[in-house]
Order: sequence, then C-alpha cells, then structure tokens
Amino acid sequence: MKTGGWRRQGAIAATILAVAQWAAMPAFAQTASSSAVPSANATPATPAVPAASATAGVSEQSSSADRWRRFVGATGVVSYIDRQSVKPQVEAAPGSDTPTVHFRLLRNVLPDFTIKTADGQPIRSSVKQVVLDCAQRTYTVIAQTLYRARNASGNPLYQIRYGEDAQSRSLREGSVFDWIAGRFCSVPRQ
Repeated sequence: MKTGGWRRQGAIAATILAVAQWAAMPAFAQTASSSAVPSANATPATPAVPAASATAGVSEQSSSADRWRRFVGATGVVSYIDRQSVKPQVEAAPGSDTPTVHFRLLRNVLPDFTIKTADGQPIRSSVKQVVLDCAQRTYTVIAQTLYRARNASGNPLYQIRYGEDAQSRSLREGSVFDWIAGRFCSVPRQ
C-alpha cells in the first residue's frame, strides 16, 4: 500500500441516507438556473417545449433541472454536481467502519479560465470519478477529462486516469469536496 495513495474501501451501507441528504440540500445549492446547467456530453440541455406539448414535457424538464446542483466554492469555482452520479457501495471494507463516498461527473468552471492550452484557449475540466475518505478528511481524484472550452461537446482534449497511483489531498474548507463530505460523511467529532 502506497503512502498517500488511494485505498480501496467500501462506502456507506445506508444508501437511503445518501438520498435523504440530497433531498435536504440547502437552498443555496439549489439555485441553478436552467441556462446554467451544463450540457456537455453527460446530459444535453432540455430544449424549449412548445405549448401544445408542454404538459408532456413538464416531468422531463423537472427531472433535468432536479438532476444538477450548483455550488460556488470559497475560491469562486462554480461546480455542478450530478445527483444521479452518487453511487454509495453497499458493502464495507473488511475490518473498517470508515465510510467512503464515490461519485462521478463533477463539472468545474473556473471564472477566469486559468487552465489554458498552449495556444491560450480555455479548458474546462470535468472530474469523472472521485473518492472521499471520511475518516481522513481527504479526497482522491481517480479520473478526469479536459475539454477545450466551457460546455464543450464532442471529443475531449484528453482523459486522465490516475488509478492506483492517485494521490489523496486534504479537504480545504469551503471547497466543493468539503461541502460534499459534509453532506455524506457522518464521522463523529471528538
């Protein structure tokens, strides 16, 4: 086992807890306008529905709007969390009662687009797989995709899979990972 590396552990056994916590999400995280919901690769934005078919498309629009939650971190990074991507594991690691949370599709948009290609074009990052270690208060990015532009569609510039070589990082207060850990990790404070 590598020091600081990713350790495979089971996740929270109570899947219902995760669903209940998403339902109890604070109002500031629920204020994403439909135009701000990302539409790249994962789910296309819901198109405008004509008046004749408005009743048929209401549930489709609400499910798309309910899927994404907006979060603005302390550093100004705007993230969109795909609620449907949170996949807690039912089984726990042998000899461990420490929960971990696995989730996918966290879209980060930097307000000043500080991540750029060699020719100066902005890059949008989409974190594809993350593991939060609740006991150690760390997160590990397992896979990440970089696109040429915000809300890009089509093929990414490149994909990164860190796998077993991924390095854990401490949660920073006010970050989106800290916020997610606060929603899913129920580690008793001493």
